[in-house]
Amino acid sequence: MKGLNINTTILETKEYLTIEDLAEALKVSQYTIYRIRNKGELKPYKFMRRNYWKSNEVIKYLTDKGINIV
Repeated sequence: MKGLNINTTILETKEYLTIEDLAEALKVSQYTIYRIRNKGELKPYKFMRRNYWKSNEVIKYLTDKGINIV
């Protein structure tokens, strides 16, 4: 994930992100997001049987991994 070209617009405009939003913002597959979730590195919130991630927690996760968010 070090060489990502992250779409910060999505992270800045939405408080909660769907799996589709997160995959688009990080430019990775949904499978990659689920692997991160299954490792317990980024925990989703469940609402109406869907997973949502808080954008501020995603940004913190990325900065903890050494990925700069501008």
